Amino acid sequence: MTIISLKNNLAKYLKLAQKEMASEFTFFPKTWIFPSESYDLMNFMQEKKKPMTLIVKPTNSSQGKGIFLTRKMKDIPRDTCHVVQQYKSFPYLLEGKKFDLRLYCLVT
Repeated sequence: MTIISLKNNLAKYLKLAQKEMASEFTFFPKTWIFPSESYDLMNFMQEKKKPMTLIVKPTNSSQGKGIFLTRKMKDIPRDTCHVVQQYKSFPYLLEGKKFDLRLYCLVT
């Protein structure tokens, strides 16, 4: 349970599952684990012709602490691990509000 409840581990395993079943794992935004995937992020940003907004989340925080938006890689601290995602300008909303849904199940 601890493994997938951490942002960086969840991102890692979602990306692995996406490689195996790409059509089934389209529900989460493009994600990088920084700084280890900073080269991939840089390449992705260069491929995009217009600037994109990134949401940066520290892996060791909760309740929205330390989360910020940026358009520049140089704004992301390199000395600690962060999950960096392409920010969705128009996210899914429930009654006009953003939401977070976490569902955990155990398959034995």
